[in-house]
Amino acid sequence: IEKWLPAELDKHAFLDAANVHYDRLLVDEPPAIKPSTLALLDHIDQCGLPVIVASSSQRYKIINKLTGAALIERLPVYVSGHEVTEGKPAPDIFLEAARLIELPPEDCVVFEDSPPGVQGAAAAGCIAVMIPDRIAHNPDIPADYVFETLDFAIAGMAWFDAAKPNASHNRARII
Repeated sequence: IEKWLPAELDKHAFLDAANVHYDRLLVDEPPAIKPSTLALLDHIDQCGLPVIVASSSQRYKIINKLTGAALIERLPVYVSGHEVTEGKPAPDIFLEAARLIELPPEDCVVFEDSPPGVQGAAAAGCIAVMIPDRIAHNPDIPADYVFETLDFAIAGMAWFDAAKPNASHNRARII
């Protein structure tokens, strides 16, 4: 902000105004969900696995986004960036999410669309799955798996299905 705005501008007032505008947009224009999100959640439900949202956003913004996207009932458990010491790409938020669902991080699968999220998931010891969105995947991003879409992720992650006796069926998905 300091780089692009005049020095005399009150940065805190500017951010407060931007947040008010952003919050209003969430009500007026509910956020679109990534295609096949509901199919992924259905797949997770069919496997009987826990799910938690780990977002660097403020808690009220997570609630507003999930409510606006009509996902709050499907994703009632979440951890925000304000509940951990350091945000992504630090592992803190994923470690806290794993703790909340009572699973070791290595038994958690994290679906992420951003390099910092993938880096944090990998640093936490979770299985990091990248679904590139605005930023394409590159070899420097430590994703265990990269899928172009959630449909491909659902098909490609079949080895996590609880129905397979040799699969680690207690794995969770952290979205």
